[in-house]
Amino acid sequence: MFLKSLYARHFRNFDELAVDFTADINEVVGANAQGKTSLLEALYFCLTGSSFRSAHLKDLIRHSHDRFFVEVTFEKQGVDHLLAVSYDGAVRRVFLNRAHCPSTTVLLGLMTGVAFTPGDVSLVKGAPAFRRRFLDLQIAQIDPLYVHHLSRYTKALKQRNALLRQKKADTLFCWEAELATSASYLVWKRRQAVQFLGQRAAHFFEKFIIDKTQFDLHYSSAAMHIEEMEALRHHFVQEYARKRGQELAYGMTLVGPHRDDLQILLNEKPFREFASEGQQHLAAISLKLAEWHYLKEEAKDIPLMIIDDFAVSLDAARK
Repeated sequence: MFLKSLYARHFRNFDELAVDFTADINEVVGANAQGKTSLLEALYFCLTGSSFRSAHLKDLIRHSHDRFFVEVTFEKQGVDHLLAVSYDGAVRRVFLNRAHCPSTTVLLGLMTGVAFTPGDVSLVKGAPAFRRRFLDLQIAQIDPLYVHHLSRYTKALKQRNALLRQKKADTLFCWEAELATSASYLVWKRRQAVQFLGQRAAHFFEKFIIDKTQFDLHYSSAAMHIEEMEALRHHFVQEYARKRGQELAYGMTLVGPHRDDLQILLNEKPFREFASEGQQHLAAISLKLAEWHYLKEEAKDIPLMIIDDFAVSLDAARK
């Protein structure tokens, strides 16, 4: 894949920006606060429909404006494409080759890529939600069915939790079959990804570290000993029934992939507790490099590598 150009209007501190890229390495150079990170963020937004800096898309709109627009041209498998995305403070709209797309999920997989940012250490130090999103985003870029089940699971989980809060036990089953089907697929695909990522990340981490260490990834789930997808589905159906009383008391679903975690281990101990600050940064870099190789392997194409202030992470890793 070859990213050819980017155009942005009213995005962050840009009133208007137009950039052409080469097929080689492209370096963005400029003084502080001139928009280097914002340029990379605009590219990332076209990849994922989200930001690596803010959970609120309104933050991406230039001050005193009510919307932004980003457009990229890229070549994929010998074919040129034009992708445009806009956001008006409420709705994202996507156009591919000037045709309107009914869902923003079409962005996932159009262009594959990985962003390296100083905040990546949250993968190691942060809450499980950071690591679940790390897995979800990379798998979603190469598996449309994963996107389908992730969306389906999120909606069904929201509905079931609402019923649990309302104490409507007799209607919970309406959502449990759908929830179990999607949960089983998500867990199954995450495990496959973790197996690949664990081997690659360990390879990179051990190259960075002089002292002999053991780097491991482990997908932590209540269903960790169940291998087959149908058996996983059956397990979740049983767990929903078994935990129903407890879930009604808490008003939330207590089992499923939304509760799982990616354990990052150093010499069989949790990284976040036993690794140094430098080792944690190196682990994050290793995970992102492994992610890039995972996308390359699965998509059979060269993903984008978006690097923001990589020197900051390397400086932290030397500590």
